[in-house]
Amino acid sequence: GVLLMTQEPDGSGLVDLSCGQLHCAVLDSEGSSITWGGPYYVLAEQEGVVFTDIDAGYYHTCGVTDAGSLQCWGYDTHGQVTPPEGESYTTVSCGGTHCCALDIDGRTHCWGADHAGQSTPPESAFETLSAGDSHTCGQTEDGLLECWGNDAHGQCSVPVSD
Repeated sequence: GVLLMTQEPDGSGLVDLSCGQLHCAVLDSEGSSITWGGPYYVLAEQEGVVFTDIDAGYYHTCGVTDAGSLQCWGYDTHGQVTPPEGESYTTVSCGGTHCCALDIDGRTHCWGADHAGQSTPPESAFETLSAGDSHTCGQTEDGLLECWGNDAHGQCSVPVSD
């Protein structure tokens, strides 16, 4: 059946929404995260942690805390819920079984599955990232798009304008 959610989970304003394969995650205006769906990759709420960004992969979710660290939870088949430590991060994007995050200097850090090179980013500094199933794309500080990973359907072949 179809279920339509028509109210906010906790009454606070929602500022971010991301859905994975069978679950969704929201971030409210106070930095609280709520995930739902199932069955084994959902943690209803990360108690006491304030997030500034959140993103859902297939069966996992990652967030950037207000301290700049990464926290991930869910089903861990390829290390996708074990993010790197020691940097301060600004944003995270999760794909099928991998994630990539930008540190405060625009460097990309990826973890999880790398069978198609999706967790092996180029050396460029990026302003934004978006991870797909087994590929990732980023926009450089110069506005250029670069993609890496699986290109079986042209998803990493950025069109060139004349």
